[in-house]
This record gives sequence, structure tokens and C-alpha cells, in this order.
Amino acid sequence: MANVTGVIRPFFEKYLSPTSVETNLLSGALFNVMPKRGLTRKVYNNLSNLPNVTVYRRDELPERFHYSKLEHRLGEITVLPNSEGQIISRVILLINLIEHYFQLIFRQQQKKIITKKGNHGWDNTLATMQAIFMARGPSFNKNVSIHSLNNVDIYHIACHILKLNPNPHATAGSIVYLTSIFRTIENMTTSSTSTSISSTIATFTTTMNNASCLYSICLFHVVLIFLLLSFNF
Repeated sequence: MANVTGVIRPFFEKYLSPTSVETNLLSGALFNVMPKRGLTRKVYNNLSNLPNVTVYRRDELPERFHYSKLEHRLGEITVLPNSEGQIISRVILLINLIEHYFQLIFRQQQKKIITKKGNHGWDNTLATMQAIFMARGPSFNKNVSIHSLNNVDIYHIACHILKLNPNPHATAGSIVYLTSIFRTIENMTTSSTSTSISSTIATFTTTMNNASCLYSICLFHVVLIFLLLSFNF
């Protein structure tokens, strides 16, 4: 999680027309874009002019992002701000201002406005995108720490503990390099048959995958967005 207080947020409507894409335009640390047929190159070139961002075509995404190979789950273009910047639309900014206005009205006694202080979804190599993962149980060695692991490895850890064979079409993770955290490892390709009655704990850092934050928008916001998009800014 990274601090977003005071981050400069460029309006991406300046670089991308809502009429040129099939998907909704969301704001945040990362967003995917599905251009309309025949407009991919134009949209890509326009978004490349956004300051302090990296723009990827689908086939250019780094392997370390571990994105789904299913094309319908990923836009043709992915925009990722460098460092911890954010991208925001005028519509989202207006919604935030309205939310703050209502908070001022209904929270006068507390004199406190709830604002967004943090976010995640940037490059998973950034230190701020790391998290602490703790595990406890008979399958783990006691008081063991390792440098890091990928979030996609957790599925394989769970399969090993539950003595399940991982789905070959699941995540690209592995537990081959995690031998030190397990109490008993007889075969890294199959689950161990031994058990332990002692309670153990292992602590290590997990690398978080990119993922955009999805917000719950109430009916009021949906109607407001529809009305706002009917006008030109």
C-alpha cells in the first residue's frame, strides 16, 4: 500500500476520448483500455503522451505482472503510472468533491472528512507494493523467514498443505524455492504424506500482483456519471 496524499493526478480525458473506447474509464493506479475497432494505434499513441506513465500493449506486458492469458479479461492497452502517481478523470474528481460535500453536511459533529489515503496496483517490484504474509500450522517450520515470494505462489502453498495436486492451468507460481518454510518436504511435485501435531509459524514477504482497485458505486453515482458524460467538458 502506498500513500497517495498530495499526488498529482492528470485528467486523462485530455488524452483519451470516451467515444474511442469500449470500456468505462476508471481512475487509479492502473487501468486497462479496450479501444474500439481500428482505433488501437491512435488510442495507444494518445495515451503515450500522458506524463509519468508507462503504456503497454497486451503483448508487451512484463511476465512478472502475471496477468491472465484470457484476452477477454484484459484490455488491449494497459496504462501504469510510474512510481506512485495516479490517473483520474474529471467525472471521478467531481464525484469525490460531492462525497466530501455530503460528509461535511452529515459529519459536522465529528468535523472530519474521510479521504483516500492509500492505494495499490503499481508495479509489483516497488517496495511499497510488498506485504507481510504470515502462516502458522503443522506444515510450517518454526520461526523461519525468507526474503520474498510471489503472490501467485500462495495457491501452490495451499495445495501442498491440503495434499492436493495443483491445477496445471492455474497460476504460474511454484514452491520449489520455498523448501525452508515447510516442516516436511518429500517431493516438491506432490504433497507430503507426513503430518505434525506441533504448531509452527513462518513469516515472509509476499510480492503483490498488479491489480486495479475497484470501487463500489451507488445508484446515485451511476446516474450522476450518466448525466455528466452527456456533456462535454
